[in-house]
Amino acid sequence: MYSVKIERDRCECCITGICVTATGELLITDQANYKVKLLDQTYKVMAHFDLSDVPNSMFSIDSSLVAVAVCNNGVHFIRVTNGQLVQERTLALKHICKGIAHHQGNLYIT
Repeated sequence: MYSVKIERDRCECCITGICVTATGELLITDQANYKVKLLDQTYKVMAHFDLSDVPNSMFSIDSSLVAVAVCNNGVHFIRVTNGQLVQERTLALKHICKGIAHHQGNLYIT
């Protein structure tokens, strides 16, 4: 078992998603702390991105881009760039976002 808690976390971690990009980066969503975390090969947190709300699901879009569905009606697109997590854009929806998947260029959100 590995700890992914960082100093800035206020709550015990609750991992709700895990994703490996095509280039091998491992990302997790921490629902309790509203974060996406980038882990190294020894499962230590190398970087994190603070989200606006609870992350429910995450899916890899391309070699370094993930889409994260959050409760407050949105999707955050986050790219791994030089060991950091950078938000590229957000997508606002008119419903709570629970699940997300990507296939052949299409994004599916429940």
